[in-house]
Amino acid sequence: MPGLYDPPYIAVALGSIILGAFFGLIYDIFRIRRIAAAPSSPRKGGKLSPEAVLIFFEDIVFSIFASVAFILFTYVMSRGIIRAYSVICTGVGFAVYYFTLGRLTAKIAAAATAIIRRIIKSLLAIIMKPLIFAAKRAGKIIRKKRARAYTKKQMRLLLADASNGFAEPFLLKERK
Repeated sequence: MPGLYDPPYIAVALGSIILGAFFGLIYDIFRIRRIAAAPSSPRKGGKLSPEAVLIFFEDIVFSIFASVAFILFTYVMSRGIIRAYSVICTGVGFAVYYFTLGRLTAKIAAAATAIIRRIIKSLLAIIMKPLIFAAKRAGKIIRKKRARAYTKKQMRLLLADASNGFAEPFLLKERK
């Protein structure tokens, strides 16, 4: 039988549902970052990727935040007594958010991320085109200079041999 000071059950249940939806919103913040990072595989070469480790710590931070927020909510709304219907209503609020607005948020985040990646890729292509052209041009100039330097060196060696009268004309020796 409810006592005079027991909390109104409807207010606790509705507050729990709202709290669960708030937890879903906070979880979406972490999920948007995950969608933007888009890990290809949690394990690469038998080792955990840095992205998987980051996701692990994000989950721990979210769990600690949700636990503390739920405990504070319970303290304020139910005089510190954890009630089963409050836990269930919080889970229901999270699930309702996750499977409705959460899915919509994930789709929007994935589309926005794809658009941003395309824009960045296009900008990089525009920026890199002149740089690649300049690098190719510089490579051609360097190859020409090396070829000229090699030719001058060979001319100098041949002139030195010619001044000696080509004493050993068909013996090619290593020259430094």
